[in-house]
Amino acid sequence: MNKLAPGLFEATGKLVIVIDDEPAVLGSLVLLLQPLGCETVTTTFQGDPASEIMNLAEACPRRPDLVLVDYGLSIGYTGLDVVADLRAVFGEDLPAVVLIDEISLEPFAIANESGLPTLRKPLNAEDLLAAFQELIEPSEMPPA
Repeated sequence: MNKLAPGLFEATGKLVIVIDDEPAVLGSLVLLLQPLGCETVTTTFQGDPASEIMNLAEACPRRPDLVLVDYGLSIGYTGLDVVADLRAVFGEDLPAVVLIDEISLEPFAIANESGLPTLRKPLNAEDLLAAFQELIEPSEMPPA
């Protein structure tokens, strides 16, 4: 993913689904999104995948603007699976980024094959702004 200059895009009011099976990481991601003005819907995705997806869909007050999902979830379900299920609910054009903290290059290769962008954890605010800039259509972006 390209590094874009921070501050070119305002994320205020954007709805982001955040999924990570580690509560501390999930909390850190939310703390990064709050100063950007984002609304968040979160889960550690510990239960039955079908129930988790339905709970996420019901918790969203509107269609999400972005999904940030951990690649390796502890229940044997990958972030790629989650994105596919959420796209079945919200539409195939739902923007998503897979978060990877593994040393192995295999998850990156698998995510790249799927066509989904990836970011290495830990993230910073500039990485998140760059993800918004790259994934949200130019017509939705405010003037510079």
